[in-house]
Amino acid sequence: MSAGQTRRVQRPKMAKTDRVYPDWLIEAFDVPRETRERIELVLSCLDDWRTKLNLIGPSEWDHVWARHVLDSLQLLPIIPSGPVLDLGSGAGFPGLLIAASRESGPDNQVTLVESVAKKCAFLNAAISAANLNARVLNARAESIEPFPVGSVTARALAPLPKLLAYVQPWLSNGAIGVFPKGKSWQEELPEAKKTWTFASQTIPSHTSDDGVILRISELKRA
Repeated sequence: MSAGQTRRVQRPKMAKTDRVYPDWLIEAFDVPRETRERIELVLSCLDDWRTKLNLIGPSEWDHVWARHVLDSLQLLPIIPSGPVLDLGSGAGFPGLLIAASRESGPDNQVTLVESVAKKCAFLNAAISAANLNARVLNARAESIEPFPVGSVTARALAPLPKLLAYVQPWLSNGAIGVFPKGKSWQEELPEAKKTWTFASQTIPSHTSDDGVILRISELKRA
């Protein structure tokens, strides 16, 4: 499957917990077993840290594979080659999951940006536990000095007009933005076009009937 393309697959019916999803992900999305093992190490670390840092609520934890792992992994066919920058990494979605799906090497490194030091401690612990090709920057998104990346991701960080201001240094220099959005994307996209010019593609989400993944490039001030 080439970058920018994705396929719609039928999700298993969600039960009280979603432990059916690990095997289903491998079958439906061709997730290598080694990648699944790294993902499970990340989730084990998240389970150790989640309550003391309020990283993810109890009700969300019951559906972590369906609502968070799948939501992250569906970005993979859209992300081009090259290093990845993930802004507002928080509990590690999608940054840690992208890193879990990549091999070692500078061209595959994922940089996770998080402004809360305690959350950075968790991210570093997960990277170490799963031996991921990733690094963590304890900084605010708007304060980072630009460096070469192929793509920028962010999940639930900010409305699109504000998010584009954060990612402008990279997207104006050839990087691709890959942003999962809920149903508010229909208001955010036209609002962003009042301030910015860009090429965009809306790709249906596997995890939300109302959501999409926005693929944005060629970003300039209007």
